[in-house]
Amino acid sequence: MARGVPDIYAVDGGGVRYSVWVVSDEAAIASVSALFADKNLYILDGHHRYQTALGYHSSRGDGASDYVMVVLFDSEDPDLTILPTHRLVRGVDVAGLEERLRLYFDIEESPLPNPLDAILEGEGSALCLYGLGEGRLLLLTAKRAALGELDVGLLHWEVIEGIMGLDGEEGERLGYTHDAAEAISRVDGGEYQLAFLITLPPIGSVLRVADAGVRMPLKSTYFYPKTPAGLVINPIWD
Repeated sequence: MARGVPDIYAVDGGGVRYSVWVVSDEAAIASVSALFADKNLYILDGHHRYQTALGYHSSRGDGASDYVMVVLFDSEDPDLTILPTHRLVRGVDVAGLEERLRLYFDIEESPLPNPLDAILEGEGSALCLYGLGEGRLLLLTAKRAALGELDVGLLHWEVIEGIMGLDGEEGERLGYTHDAAEAISRVDGGEYQLAFLITLPPIGSVLRVADAGVRMPLKSTYFYPKTPAGLVINPIWD
């Protein structure tokens, strides 16, 4: 394993500095491979890319496509964070929506906090709805146990797809953002009708969903920090 000056330096947009060393020693590679032989690996981000890699390998079947690059993180690393992905909705009929939501949630109205993070990082309701009436923030607490303790599953399948008839794909009527204040602003500005705000999902709950063999909804996991795209490239062409 190389020592001293790393082979690659990179700084991402958030100011995080990455140092990359090339490991070419066969004994070290074998040791790392053996270490992970009986470990479970969870795909927190990039499952579409992984499925694409499988399809590409199936069509090629050569040695170069036998491998796909990944970045591994310790799930117990205190600096590993799963950021929430808030939903923005427009072009839907909101008449009777609050009553229909009461089939799945207990609803409590709350004044809009400042800062907004005070409520989204707490241990209370996992979901908030903004936009049903000027300045109204509704706290939604699931009446039944949600998928792996993650109410994002209940929101996606019962509300986004079930009540609103959307397929979950980002498009004309559905948008996503990781910034709660931006979500509120885009509703206030008239760009969207509603914003569903989601609290920080605990990493343990995400792993329990995977252990149960359940696939989470789109835009459920966005972990941070990330390595910059293109930091390392594996050429698989001849």
